[in-house]
Amino acid sequence: MGGFFDGFDRQASITKLNQNNRDMKDMAKGIGQVVAQAVAQQERTNAETATNEELWEEIFRLQQDVLDLRYSIDKRECHRLADEARTHYLMSLRLPREWNN
Repeated sequence: MGGFFDGFDRQASITKLNQNNRDMKDMAKGIGQVVAQAVAQQERTNAETATNEELWEEIFRLQQDVLDLRYSIDKRECHRLADEARTHYLMSLRLPREWNN
């Protein structure tokens, strides 16, 4: 009878080991999925960070362009006003004195 119970006990141990192996495989699969999700999230975060940095660089570049345009417009406006003042001055030199008042 000892052989029967030894066989039964051995079969129960093998069944338990097989179940433990399946549990460990399931756990490893679950851990792998969690790690894969974490890696994917980190990659998305890294991509968003890079995109944000690129956007800030573009914003600063555009702000500098606006400042340059404002300077250019101001410079042209100053030249226009100077030309207008020069024209008025030269016209005042040519007009008879009574028209200057």
